[in-house]
Amino acid sequence: MRPVISFSKLRLDLLMYSGQRILDAADSGHELLLPALAKDYQAGLDWAGNSGKLIANLLFKPEAFGDTFTVYSGHGLTWGEIAEIYQRLTGLKIRWCSEKEYLSFHEALSHSRGLTWAWKHDRRYNRDVDCAKILRTTGLTPSDFATVEEGLIHELRLLGRQA
Repeated sequence: MRPVISFSKLRLDLLMYSGQRILDAADSGHELLLPALAKDYQAGLDWAGNSGKLIANLLFKPEAFGDTFTVYSGHGLTWGEIAEIYQRLTGLKIRWCSEKEYLSFHEALSHSRGLTWAWKHDRRYNRDVDCAKILRTTGLTPSDFATVEEGLIHELRLLGRQA
């Protein structure tokens, strides 16, 4: 099993921003930069509650033994749509920029070259994931899961934030 990018109160994700960084930026009024080229890419992001439900429904199913699955509930949103949800729910300010400016911004924040590698070899890609196989095997449908927005509202409430 390989889950797509799964978020929870412990790890809120927006492209390469993770953990508390999104909420810290929203609270401080600082804008986060996002590369314009990724705005229309399918994010491959799902709420951890959905991922757990899928994994639980795969366990001990004979038809799943020896097979591989991408753990994804199928609520395919683009990074642009996810950014809009974060903006609406947290007040986060986002500025879409060039890829070069985005990477320079991240390098300055992290003092690490590892983020450039992660961007070029992981997050820079359109994650148009077909979830038909896992849904067929589990017997679940996309309507059995929370949307990304519902999952984010749930996690923000766990963090004591009203969304």
